[in-house]
Amino acid sequence: MLGALFHEPLTPFVEQLPRNVLVASVLLAMGLTLRSDSIRAVLSRPLPTMLGVGVNLLLLPLFAWAMSPLLSGQLRSGFLVAAAVPCTIASAAVWTRRAGGNDAIALSVTLITNLGCFLATPTWLQWTAGHSMQKTIPFGSMAIKLALLVVLP
Repeated sequence: MLGALFHEPLTPFVEQLPRNVLVASVLLAMGLTLRSDSIRAVLSRPLPTMLGVGVNLLLLPLFAWAMSPLLSGQLRSGFLVAAAVPCTIASAAVWTRRAGGNDAIALSVTLITNLGCFLATPTWLQWTAGHSMQKTIPFGSMAIKLALLVVLP
């Protein structure tokens, strides 16, 4: 809400911060509110977390690839890119918390998919969208950029 109301005056401040600092800060802020017993529960019963990771890293990209022939041009490429990227804090943890769900599982899925994105995202994009995208980014270059931007923080 604050971001929507004060985005204009805060934009110069946010643009001065390195993106990896912002990502790390958001993950830390979300994690600090978790109770230790909920973290232990996720570690002792990893099946829901692994299911979330599997859906995000395997099923969703496969489904998008299967459905992509129904789309054309940039819409097709954007659809494949959206399916290949990891869970975000907003889509996983925040909405899970607002719905009264288990946010420890959501944060675990977010953490694991973000840690694996430097390999998973370039792999899926090379396999599903590489031939259809106008400008193909080499696998190694994409993996290094994602590792520095997402994994390192």
